[in-house]
Amino acid sequence: MTGHSPGDLIAEYRRTAAGTPDLADLRRAIAAYPPLTAVNATYLAQPLFVPAAEITTFAADLRAVVDLAVSLPERVFDGDAVRYCAALGVDERSAKLLTRRGWREPPRYGRADVYHDGHGFRLLEIGLNSAVGSTTMAAHLPRALLAVPEFAEFACRHDLGFVDTADRLATAVRTAAAEIGVRDPVVALVEAPGGMRDFAVAWGLLRDDFHRAGLVCHVAEIGDLSFAGGRLRARGAPVDVVFRCFTVDEIVREPDGEALFEPIRTAVDDGVAVHWTPLDSHLYGNKACLALLSTPARRNYLSPEEIAVVDRVLPETRRLAAASVPAYAADGTELMLKPNASYRGIGAVAGWAVTPDEWARALAAGAAAGCVVQRRVRPRIETVVDPAGTKTGWHALWGVFYTPDGYAGCTAKAVPAGVPGVVTRGARAAVFHHPA
Repeated sequence: MTGHSPGDLIAEYRRTAAGTPDLADLRRAIAAYPPLTAVNATYLAQPLFVPAAEITTFAADLRAVVDLAVSLPERVFDGDAVRYCAALGVDERSAKLLTRRGWREPPRYGRADVYHDGHGFRLLEIGLNSAVGSTTMAAHLPRALLAVPEFAEFACRHDLGFVDTADRLATAVRTAAAEIGVRDPVVALVEAPGGMRDFAVAWGLLRDDFHRAGLVCHVAEIGDLSFAGGRLRARGAPVDVVFRCFTVDEIVREPDGEALFEPIRTAVDDGVAVHWTPLDSHLYGNKACLALLSTPARRNYLSPEEIAVVDRVLPETRRLAAASVPAYAADGTELMLKPNASYRGIGAVAGWAVTPDEWARALAAGAAAGCVVQRRVRPRIETVVDPAGTKTGWHALWGVFYTPDGYAGCTAKAVPAGVPGVVTRGARAAVFHHPA
């Protein structure tokens, strides 16, 4: 069956689920799916659906915005690393780590966080960074549902599909390793010191997916790395690709962070290892980078066509200065405050979820600390029917993955529509594409 609208597909799923107990609540199937049994998460009772043409069209615009972000140092600052980092509010120690390579472009891999406002996808963060999470969920959640025969029949009838992010990522890693003459690289997923306490399960899933794709893969912390015998090693095992699971903030928090990073630096400089992705990819996921794409001054360095692409997907995003605090204080219900270099929603303040006094204080602190304000995006309501037949509304944060080859899958997490603020944590949802 093809040619259905998203609304028709959701209605058909509800009708089918109403008479099929195994479809009424798919959470049990997900929790029992072998790769996910160790994952500590909650799940949505039904999947989310998106037209394939809509998500791939958005992904093309997303790639264009990422390319524009990467071009900003040259366009705006004449390649001057010091000026660019100063404009982003990057501290001196971090800047030294981030700019050591100069301005070589980072590989285009990451996960963009987006809302759907009922008309189209709207970009919140580009996430150009290999430390992004949920990499394996874009495929494991759909596969868990397809293991239910009744759902597999529904999916076949409606031409549902998904993209395996880990498989696309394995291809990208192989391509990167070819730059140092390695065809089948040994990969190390490398966390920050102590990072495995919280993320061992998540990175273990990606390790297993890489194994299935034919890549030898280890999981380690950065302190487990050494450079010996002309090779980078993880607990003694030779490594060709460092898949970075840590952030620059996690390195500079360590008193000996630069020393911990030294084996990677040496191996990359000697051409015997690839750093995926290099630390300097953080320079383009910084929120102030989005502000450079959104500011009225962009007309000095972006063409009208480029501005049109940005405006299609990116809500208005501005650097916060002390002089602009009064204006933004009066418009708090339509604004979000975000620290430049934060992730997972850390430090973000939704103006509509706090009192006017709290919003004013947050703006004053944000102007001093270096933040952006972003125009509020109201996510559309996703209607979910629970096992008792009750309809509830949810807001979904969609995670759109991309690699150098383009669109690389999608996952989502959702919270009840009445929850104030923004979606940072929530029930995970499988995402399926369908013909429109």
